[in-house]
Amino acid sequence: MAPAPTVAAHTATPNPQDAAWAKIVQAGKKEGEVVFEDSSILSGDAGIAVTKVFMQSTGIQLVHIAGCSGTTYERMKTEKRTGQRVTDIAQIARMALEIARSDGLLGTMLDLAVFQEKSIWILNPLE
Repeated sequence: MAPAPTVAAHTATPNPQDAAWAKIVQAGKKEGEVVFEDSSILSGDAGIAVTKVFMQSTGIQLVHIAGCSGTTYERMKTEKRTGQRVTDIAQIARMALEIARSDGLLGTMLDLAVFQEKSIWILNPLE
């Protein structure tokens, strides 16, 4: 049996640009949890490991909702229509992402310093 995957915590030295992230973490602590919806990225042992590291590094519970992109998109539409936002982060297929963006369902975090640190990303999130 293969060993469980491990997740390395981000260890970059904090800088003043991380103030935006600190505000997000503070708001998350006030809310008590972060809801992450995706179709497959956090399944199995990897999901358990990421959830544990997130809790250890932020003090915030990560709630993972697995499902297909269409289901996540429909849930986000319902949340917007009812004014009861639950989903904090969604990983959905590119087509669903573009539709969700055009429907005004998405915000952005791309101005956070972590997205500027190209050395930590396998794929550049800004492209």
